[in-house]
Amino acid sequence: MDELIQWLAINWLTIVSIILSGIISLVVSAAYYHKGNRNNLQMTMLFPIVRLLNDSYSLANYKNLCDLSQNYCARYLTKKERAVLVSLVSAYSEVSNYKEINVNADSLISYFEYTLKNNGIVVKPVPIIIEDETVGYDYPPDYHYIDIDLYRHRFT
Repeated sequence: MDELIQWLAINWLTIVSIILSGIISLVVSAAYYHKGNRNNLQMTMLFPIVRLLNDSYSLANYKNLCDLSQNYCARYLTKKERAVLVSLVSAYSEVSNYKEINVNADSLISYFEYTLKNNGIVVKPVPIIIEDETVGYDYPPDYHYIDIDLYRHRFT
């Protein structure tokens, strides 16, 4: 035991320097690993997404955007970046599926609802019942077919 204490007294500086060197090496490796992952994320995911956004909106580009958003590198996104990516994919879906007839149908439906409300007619009269409790109200079942009917009448 005395020999161990004597050896530690002589070599304490060597032991501390080895431990400190290991910790510094670990921190430097972690920093480069993080930087490399972020660079890989930028090159394989973010830059191609920016390129897609500069192109015209189409269903093919939407599929490419979905593929890019499911890339392996997406796990290196922060929570905020991931939320932005999800909202971007959702918004791109709506824009890529844009059709003039849908916009016209939505305008007519909103005007129809506005007129009904001004005349004192309840727009959502059908109760939503879950476990014998009314949790809200919804449109009548046939209401959801109005835009389909408008589309059918326009092109027939």
